[in-house]
Amino acid sequence: MEGLTGKSVCVVDGKEVKKGYRIKEDFVIRTIRSIKKSLGIAKNNKLFVCEEHKELLIKKRKNYERIAIIISVSLAALFIFAVFLPLIEGRLTVFSFISFLLITVLMFGMLFLSHVPRIEEKLSKVGTTSTSKNKRSSLKSKSENKGNKSGRVIKHKKRKTKAKKKGK
Repeated sequence: MEGLTGKSVCVVDGKEVKKGYRIKEDFVIRTIRSIKKSLGIAKNNKLFVCEEHKELLIKKRKNYERIAIIISVSLAALFIFAVFLPLIEGRLTVFSFISFLLITVLMFGMLFLSHVPRIEEKLSKVGTTSTSKNKRSSLKSKSENKGNKSGRVIKHKKRKTKAKKKGK
């Protein structure tokens, strides 16, 4: 979200917000942003949901997740009956395989078009950065100071070599 320069808008009503809940940048939102950028119509808005629309978006998100599960289970069943069983029996036709692929693309396309984004749980003022990125950057700076890439403090135990043991 650092490269975004546009207004901070609510995803439900499109109005500018002063205080709200951030929307997580997932695969679908990044894909939509890249398509808009390539078409030259990107506004680069920061996506929020205002406090009054939070409950509505949560209900829509739960419904979206339920539909995603139903579509996944339906496609798994369709795969078993249209592709897997005929393949085992040796009666798989090109038509049934292409039909399955076409139905799969259409179902995922519908799911993609009806996407409802996930909300970050912390209430944030417009213009602040995400808390998870701040934690990562502070961990990174601590680890860079210590010369350790993992961010953990490593305690080294002194090992006795065979030569030292023989000398004692």
